[in-house]
Amino acid sequence: EIGEAFPKLVYLLDEHNCLEGGKYDYITKLAAKCTARRLVPDYQSAKIMRMNYEGNTFPPMGCRSHLSPWKDEEGNYKWYGRFNQGVISLNLPQIGIIADGGMELFWDMLNQRLELCKEALLTRHNMLLGTSSDVSPIHWQHGAIARLEKEENIDKLLKDGYSTLSLGYVG
Repeated sequence: EIGEAFPKLVYLLDEHNCLEGGKYDYITKLAAKCTARRLVPDYQSAKIMRMNYEGNTFPPMGCRSHLSPWKDEEGNYKWYGRFNQGVISLNLPQIGIIADGGMELFWDMLNQRLELCKEALLTRHNMLLGTSSDVSPIHWQHGAIARLEKEENIDKLLKDGYSTLSLGYVG
């Protein structure tokens, strides 16, 4: 058995491949067959993305998570080279099972878990502050993420929306 493909495969639907007589409709049909068997690729609408992001299209980071929009000093969107500092997932079905129909217990547990998630994400952020670009030159100095100087810390990449902290959920 062949396992899932990583990095995630993303199929961008646009006017050339949306099964309306486009030049590449045959590829869309093959992608649909693949989806029926393996649940990949993930699909994105170029039309909707262009409407929402001033004509831009961009891939997700990993498993369907997208960076929030961020513009540089000149007002240009920047999608590539940005990153997620950390991801935490909240297990909603587990909270529901433990609450066993008790709505007050459910909401109390949800709020407690959300606070714990927030604390975990902020802990990750605070642990990254002060990190030297020397810890991973390929990422921080040679362009995989940034082009910082030797011994420069990564702090400016952790603030003001350049990178993200993500809260997801299961269920």
